[in-house]
Amino acid sequence: MIAEQMPDLVVLDYKMAGMDGMEVTTALRLMPHTKSLPVLMLTTKTDEPSTRAGFAAGVTDYVTKPFSIPQLASRVRACLTRHGLP
Repeated sequence: MIAEQMPDLVVLDYKMAGMDGMEVTTALRLMPHTKSLPVLMLTTKTDEPSTRAGFAAGVTDYVTKPFSIPQLASRVRACLTRHGLP
């Protein structure tokens, strides 16, 4: 889908069918046209090793569940702002 239309931001869950969020993030970081695409990871994994692994894979931000809609909206705005998007 990203090849068809480049998004401003990708929101991924850590656990997904097929490729998990970490695998998708790693794949995005390997492609020149998506290398700097903001990625927001949503997850129930609250432990420090998982958080570190997410950032090591290249996520822009890491939000743990449960979260509120205002919290998620703030994190999305912050990711977009950091990447120079409105």
